Amino acid sequence: MLNVAVRKVRSGFTLAAEFAAPTPGITALFGRSGSGKTTLVNLICGLLEPDSGSVRLDEEVLTDTATATAIAVERRGIGYVFQEPRLFPHLTVRGNLRYGARRARRSTYLGFAEVVELLGLRALALAAG
Repeated sequence: MLNVAVRKVRSGFTLAAEFAAPTPGITALFGRSGSGKTTLVNLICGLLEPDSGSVRLDEEVLTDTATATAIAVERRGIGYVFQEPRLFPHLTVRGNLRYGARRARRSTYLGFAEVVELLGLRALALAAG
């Protein structure tokens, strides 16, 4: 389970979010522009520190302001799909997907074919070799 209970104050905006999402799986956020979606995702993956709160993934505490715990971004086992294209230009579509797969936690890993289907990338993955 992904358990999130965080608070972050920004200029003219306060984000307070609390939810639980099942794992393994994919969690998507949607909302109006400026509602805090990117801030929340950045808090979960560790690109931004909350002013207070915690993020837990299964049995692992990723962030906890009460205990000053902050696991490094690259050690969190969380994939992040940016709004803008963030592919490695020197890799094919298949190469980019395999790059992420090598870093996935085995306990939460979706198979390569499952990811290709989920993202609708079959034609691109096959064409890229």
